[in-house]
Amino acid sequence: FGKLENMLDGFRKFMVFREAFGSGIFDLTERTISSSEIAERLSLDPEMCRLFCEALVGMDMLEKDGDCYHNTSMSSLYFVKTSQYYQKENVGLTMRRASRWDMFNEILRNGPVMTSPEEMYGEAWITAIGEGAMSGSVGSVLRYIEQRVDMDSLHSMIDVGGGHALYTIGFCARHPSIKGTVFDRGRIIDVALKNIEDYGSSVEVIRGDYTTDSLGGPYDLVFSSFNGSCSSRDMAERMAGAVAKGGYL
Repeated sequence: FGKLENMLDGFRKFMVFREAFGSGIFDLTERTISSSEIAERLSLDPEMCRLFCEALVGMDMLEKDGDCYHNTSMSSLYFVKTSQYYQKENVGLTMRRASRWDMFNEILRNGPVMTSPEEMYGEAWITAIGEGAMSGSVGSVLRYIEQRVDMDSLHSMIDVGGGHALYTIGFCARHPSIKGTVFDRGRIIDVALKNIEDYGSSVEVIRGDYTTDSLGGPYDLVFSSFNGSCSSRDMAERMAGAVAKGGYL
């Protein structure tokens, strides 16, 4: 029964976080505040609100100061609406995926619920991926490549299936000699353009189907991540064909 209890513990923590994020409690706990004031502001039962806050302390999302509570640095960074790194779409995507499990009984009997690629891979999806990337992977990827490639010697790059464009924006901001291009489909590029504008970047875009359309080039660096091109032999060959002599894939 230990394994079962661990499963239930994970479920309980998820439900606590879902309610916390949805209620906006992290906006209130940006300052030190009592559970009674939180209960009043959110129309919660006072004792249940105190236990709610205690649960969030146990999950390292709130810190306790006497009889009051305030955000941990993680909660301030990712769960407060005014933060640059607010994970609205990323958490929303997680919640939507979790809600599918409420249909598990029905799906077992009637088969899977099908979602069209247009619905699955739309603006909300790539925005969520971008928010998640801003929580650490953009910096990690940039540092990893910079340790292996002399980026300041490069003059051009393309991110194939570059989606939110944040990797290319980061590369070009840190290495101004690089002219960056992001290639992706339809509505996805709209998210890239918004991020490019928001960051005041000069990154350019190509709107099209990178599995069939010309990638252009040649480029000193061809980069691709988090899409089928990384596991497709045909795409690997197409991308390799767009690399300049002495360049990198």
